[in-house]
Amino acid sequence: MTFALLAGTVSMAVFMSVLNYFVFLPAYTFFMGWDAMSAPESRKFVTTAILPFNVIKGVLITSVFMLLFIKLQTWINKQTLYKNA
Repeated sequence: MTFALLAGTVSMAVFMSVLNYFVFLPAYTFFMGWDAMSAPESRKFVTTAILPFNVIKGVLITSVFMLLFIKLQTWINKQTLYKNA
């Protein structure tokens, strides 16, 4: 389970960074009327601000999920036994 949570965090961070670079940042510049950033500026912004934010967000979500799952694991197992009986 830990490997899956880690893989989900990494894939979310990478996918959201790529999506920000190609979709969200150009959309913001278009709709807000801002000057477009050059490719090196955009790349630097994504790698220094957006990617670390997404990694931290993924780690926090993973931590909260693991804490909740540990607390609810006995209840989940009981529910599975009742449904299979």
